[in-house]
Amino acid sequence: MINQNRTKLLFFGFLIFIALIASVITLENSAINIKQESINEVKTRIVLPEEASVRKGQHLLLSDSPEFSASQYTSSHSFELVSEMKKEYSLSDDESFKYYINDDKSTIIKGKYVIDTTDKSNKVTFIALQGNSSALVRLENDVEWYSSLNITYPANSTLVLPIEIKWDPQGEEELTIFPLKHENPDFYNGANLGLLRYLVLNNVDEAIPQSMVNSQVNINSSLLNKKGISYFPVPSWYDPTNNKIKLVLNEGRLLSNKQPSTLTLASLPYSTMVDMIMIDEFGKVILVNSNIQVKEDQITNITLPDKTLNMLNQGNQRKFVILLNNRSREMLADMMAIKQLGKAYPTTFQLVIEYYKTL
Repeated sequence: MINQNRTKLLFFGFLIFIALIASVITLENSAINIKQESINEVKTRIVLPEEASVRKGQHLLLSDSPEFSASQYTSSHSFELVSEMKKEYSLSDDESFKYYINDDKSTIIKGKYVIDTTDKSNKVTFIALQGNSSALVRLENDVEWYSSLNITYPANSTLVLPIEIKWDPQGEEELTIFPLKHENPDFYNGANLGLLRYLVLNNVDEAIPQSMVNSQVNINSSLLNKKGISYFPVPSWYDPTNNKIKLVLNEGRLLSNKQPSTLTLASLPYSTMVDMIMIDEFGKVILVNSNIQVKEDQITNITLPDKTLNMLNQGNQRKFVILLNNRSREMLADMMAIKQLGKAYPTTFQLVIEYYKTL
């Protein structure tokens, strides 16, 4: 049986940033996969409130959760896939892990994007990924596909917007939604939960192997209360002289005092493999680096080569680094290890941090 309060705290990641030992990784140019997207032209569709269902003064997400009180949280986002696809893996009497099955090998995934705010009107850019690649999106009545949707939502309302995502039923079984918020320039500092990730099974005949479940029992319990250990690998940027960068607000955008060149991940009580995806604010995947080894009880320093830094600094678009572990079916194996083998808490994470250009 899971201690529910402890599990919820761990999910939100009350995170500690100090660590004593470091693992240094230099990403050589040959190790980085420069993505050649099938999207010939990156196109963003402007979506106005009148194209969606708007419930003025109603709060479908914020009012459902006492911890998301209006005094502390002013907005909440969700993406709900169609219920016909939904399955649940029970963890306890009142907790379950939701995943989805693409039974009919559909090339379109449908769902509802919900934005609930008690604050003023603003914008969010809706971006989707299948595995490590950009997934095209559109509104349900559109003919054309787009790399992202730039959605304006009204003040003090809940907006519900039906969205379709182009899906490869022979491709990766993982959907990541990046709702890029525009109201807070400091939101993507690495410490906030900025991504939604879903397991979408294309092949239901293939069972989760027990070896995959067993491999998820990887938490070193002796490290859980050690100073400097974090439940999830909080990322932060350092400059070429190994000093943490300082951010300056310039015309509504955060810039760095020096060029960020090393991404540092906080020390963990477990080892894992991390994939790093670099993406711009319009939904175009720029670079991918897979299978970065993160060792327990060690800070991980990922030094970016000059070629990567040059690409990140090109153009005026905002750039982001996404960090994912437990890819696709490993997400379900993580939950199975909790129920079957008594794993202390889920170690699946999805983190995002902005790459800040230099002032």
